[in-house]
Amino acid sequence: MRTQSKFNVMLLLLLAGLFSGQVMSQEDPLLAETDEVLNSEQIDVDGLYNRRPKKTKADRIAEMRKKLEEQNEQMVQKKIEDIRIQEEQKLTNRLQNAFGGMNAALNDQVEVKQAAPQKVVIEEVEVKEEAPKGKVIPSLGVLNISNENFSWESKVAFGLAAESMITERFSAGVGVSYATLEAKDCDSNYTYCGTGYVPGSVYGNYANQYPEGREIEYKHLIIEVNGKFFITTTSMIRPYVGLSLSYNRVSMEYSQESARTPGYWYDPYTNSQFGDETYNSSYGAGAVVAGVEVKFSKNVGLDLNVKLQRPFGSFNEESSASSSSSANYDLRRLENIGETIQDSTFVGINGGLVVAF
Repeated sequence: MRTQSKFNVMLLLLLAGLFSGQVMSQEDPLLAETDEVLNSEQIDVDGLYNRRPKKTKADRIAEMRKKLEEQNEQMVQKKIEDIRIQEEQKLTNRLQNAFGGMNAALNDQVEVKQAAPQKVVIEEVEVKEEAPKGKVIPSLGVLNISNENFSWESKVAFGLAAESMITERFSAGVGVSYATLEAKDCDSNYTYCGTGYVPGSVYGNYANQYPEGREIEYKHLIIEVNGKFFITTTSMIRPYVGLSLSYNRVSMEYSQESARTPGYWYDPYTNSQFGDETYNSSYGAGAVVAGVEVKFSKNVGLDLNVKLQRPFGSFNEESSASSSSSANYDLRRLENIGETIQDSTFVGINGGLVVAF
């Protein structure tokens, strides 16, 4: 009940206020002007109008200038950023290259360390395969015998040598060679070659048998030991020098054929049989040799050499004939030639095939 009465009182007061305000507005003009002011556009706290004023030309220019400045600033910032990115990319590439080189060097070192044991093994195999120690050398050549009285050259000379490499540069070996030659003995004591003239009467008829001089058959056997020093060891062409000592066996005899009468010839004045004279001698000799070996493959090559030999002592001389040497001039001639040969110089030029094993 009390609540209802309060509500009625408030309602009456509200109605009364509204009514009084309406009456006052109709009656007082000042109140009307005040109402216009109250109902006009509001002003904010800062004193600005809610309605924006119209922009002037100066305002628009200022705004455009501000936008241009912002755009320029953005472009400058973008250019600076691009330059920074480029420099960073260059620096990155340099670092990558540097680290790449370090990695390559490390990889090379690792590969060398891993390959080193393999290289050692390969070298050991190559030494065993490419350095055969034994050699056999068959050869052909010529032998020249010369002194102040004559110069003879062999018809054929051939030999066979066996060698072994003691070290990489030194070799030692043995060899045997054989040479034959035919020469005319034109000694003026019993004939001038081509004239048939002889001093005295003892050999007159005999000289007529051989007006061109007697032919001598010469045979020479050499058995030697040698040593060689090779100047180079790795190339295919290997020059060398060497020394040798040899045993020499010489055999000489006059040819049995006669220019007029074949066979032997008998001299009734001296009771001598001519035509079967022989002379044999043995002596030692030393030689120096210079040559070159040319390899065609691991086991086959060529040997070329020049050998210079000098005798240094004779022994075991033998001579024979059907008559004594005092009555047989040919026998004395053979003995004299044999002694001269022991003071001669022997030059041999040989070429041979090298077979290594």
